[in-house]
Amino acid sequence: MKKIFAAILAAIFVFTVWQTAKIYRQSRALDGELSGIAKKKSDIERENERLKEDIEYFSHSANLEKELRSRFNYKKLGEKMLIIISPKSDND
Repeated sequence: MKKIFAAILAAIFVFTVWQTAKIYRQSRALDGELSGIAKKKSDIERENERLKEDIEYFSHSANLEKELRSRFNYKKLGEKMLIIISPKSDND
């Protein structure tokens, strides 16, 4: 009778240890996933702030015009455009 009781106790102990190890592995995996999600969240929040700043900047027509001129060689009617090309250096 003692052997059966000891075997049952040993089986319960092994099962408990196995389940605890399984839960620990799952917890570690979820912690890693959570830290990845937190990093993505902070990256998205920084991008969101940058986009809000861009919206604020481009909402002023003078800034929008300045960007159009610099990026797309935009000019007003009657204006002449002068493009200055820097000389090539020996490192190029």
